[in-house]
Amino acid sequence: MKLIIKLAMMFLCAYSMQGTAAMFEENALDKLFNTSNQRQKIDSFRKGKSIGSVREQVSPTDVKVQGIVTRSDGKSTVWVNGQSTLESNTVGGVRVSPGRIDSNTNKVSVSVNNKSVRLKPGQVWSEDTGQISDSY
Repeated sequence: MKLIIKLAMMFLCAYSMQGTAAMFEENALDKLFNTSNQRQKIDSFRKGKSIGSVREQVSPTDVKVQGIVTRSDGKSTVWVNGQSTLESNTVGGVRVSPGRIDSNTNKVSVSVNNKSVRLKPGQVWSEDTGQISDSY
């Protein structure tokens, strides 16, 4: 009797699995698995590049340093105007020097259009007026 019940349960499980596989279509898995072309587009958008066209660099009028992280290996990442310097030292038209952070003042050198200032996190520099203000 137990053998018949076990066989019946195995048959029901196997039969129900056939319908489950049909429920998952290839298009439903697009969010998890991408073609190499789709992956390339996603990676380029993350790096701030667009495929097929060159984006025009627009100089910002205000530069805001939002944060600095210095890792134990000495490398630093700076967040400027909502973007990090993890991939590149130039973000949104602002050139950042994360290797030249003053450990006493936590100021980092940023430059736009050959104008350079040193800012600490929370400070905003208006390139137009040259004023530096605290954003908090």
